Amino acid sequence: MGAASPWIDFLGFGKSDGDSGATTVDSQLADAEAAFAALAAMERVETDRIGVLGFSLGGGVAMFLAARRPEVVKALATWASVGDSCADFLEELRQDAFAKAASDGILGVDLGWRAIALKGNHP
Repeated sequence: MGAASPWIDFLGFGKSDGDSGATTVDSQLADAEAAFAALAAMERVETDRIGVLGFSLGGGVAMFLAARRPEVVKALATWASVGDSCADFLEELRQDAFAKAASDGILGVDLGWRAIALKGNHP
């Protein structure tokens, strides 16, 4: 049997519907879990041989998924991935950006290649 190789775009990213400004790591993890469950439910998929690949922030989400579901994620590969997303964002943006987001409720940040919104929970 040939290997299945589906991929997902998190809601609001790539070709998916949704608002990327509303995304969180938790919502991306929920997207990944839903996709994983859909893949595992496919008749032609050998559920004891499912691996996960994540790119960039998706790599961090893939690590969270593998940590949450070690009994079913049999292989994990990441590509240009974040490591500790809280530490990475703190190093990149500095604590004052998180403090400003906390005091104002939201802060837009231009990373140069993508704009993000800091809001809600913060380190």
